[in-house]
Amino acid sequence: MPSKENFSQVNSPNQAPVLPEPSATELEHSHNLKQEIIQQIQQHDGKIPFEHFMQLALYAPGFGYYSAGTRKFGAEGDFITAPEISPIFSQVLAIQSQQMLEQVKQKNNDTADILEFGAGSGKMALEIIIFLSQRDSLPNNYYILDLSADLIDRQKTFLQNELKQRGKKDLFERFTWINQLPSDFNGVILANEVLDAMPARLIKIDKQQLYERFVGFDEDQNEFIWIDQKTDDKHLVQSQKIIQSLFTHGLTAEAYENSCYIS
Repeated sequence: MPSKENFSQVNSPNQAPVLPEPSATELEHSHNLKQEIIQQIQQHDGKIPFEHFMQLALYAPGFGYYSAGTRKFGAEGDFITAPEISPIFSQVLAIQSQQMLEQVKQKNNDTADILEFGAGSGKMALEIIIFLSQRDSLPNNYYILDLSADLIDRQKTFLQNELKQRGKKDLFERFTWINQLPSDFNGVILANEVLDAMPARLIKIDKQQLYERFVGFDEDQNEFIWIDQKTDDKHLVQSQKIIQSLFTHGLTAEAYENSCYIS
């Protein structure tokens, strides 16, 4: 039988942070997302992989954190990343990108692109493309890979407006939005604070046995619960061999295809 434990208490800090009270609209939205996840759990025999749970929580259309339309970045949002504070961070990346683009172009018939994972508000992309244009080192294409339709719309609006104000509106033609990795790519790949927004599988090693962590729902307690289930998935087994050589039993790790990251 799979083991079960309380979802909210596992790995929680000793003292819960003090958070602002959500509005009635936010509570309703949270309830709707919760019901969407519960429905998915019920449709999958009472449990879904944590990867599926995370995908729904972040990207469920109309409900997920990055898909619901609320502001995420800056003083009016929930968090601030380096590109939101100052253009310096983006310009430093642009310097390194310029060097790498030049090397790629030398080996690839003067062709090189940039691919940015999860462009957020678009500020980093803006500063990088302007910096490179001022030094005659533009990429042929600046790809943005994002799964949130809401963020994509915000990025397009922001970049169009800002580039127009700075007299660089033609640079917008360099941008292309994609939802999966291109089959053929030569250039620079950028990813700033994006790994935590990528749904991951959770694995747990205990007494030489490999488990995958699923999420269920306890109707009596009205809460999500962990369900650990033994697995022989070849990708997870490969991860097990890597981390068993380095860490003790009881470890929980995040797994992305053939890679694993310790959590």
